[in-house]
Amino acid sequence: VTKYKNVEVGANQTYTLTGDGEVIGSMSVAGTLDGARHTLFAQTVPTTNAIINAAGENVTIKNVTLDGNNGVTTDGRGIRNILITKGGVYNITEITSVNNTYALNTATSEVGTINISASTLEGWSSWDKNFTVNLENVKFTNGVNQNGIAPQGVSVFKNCEFAEGFPIHLDRAGFKSI
Repeated sequence: VTKYKNVEVGANQTYTLTGDGEVIGSMSVAGTLDGARHTLFAQTVPTTNAIINAAGENVTIKNVTLDGNNGVTTDGRGIRNILITKGGVYNITEITSVNNTYALNTATSEVGTINISASTLEGWSSWDKNFTVNLENVKFTNGVNQNGIAPQGVSVFKNCEFAEGFPIHLDRAGFKSI
């Protein structure tokens, strides 16, 4: 198994995975991460709270399975498979996110757009009111830790599928519309 230690993908750079692997630290992605149909696992004893920390003007994450390994960080927080920490445009396609506390989460007050297509998000996902989120052909499935989505910004769902009993929380502060 490949060890991907503190990988940094700069703006306008493309990083292609060469095999399944464990992420040591986190992957900082400001450009393109092509998973080449491989799987990234959270480290067994994680020290950070995200497999991928996405922060850039124009970010693409594609063709990858993200496995949070049911991990909890050393400070007790749950694993985020994708954590967006900067405004920008995020194109996420053909990803599968499993075994996490948060499949997708944002942590910034900056404005941005998130486009997710042909993907499966297991467990909990939420995004800030400053993001416009477009989801097409996305499956939302129940996880073992938490389930549901909390769309706080303008959110457009096209041809999406929700597991039975999967909650959509529309009562969060700043919610605009679906």
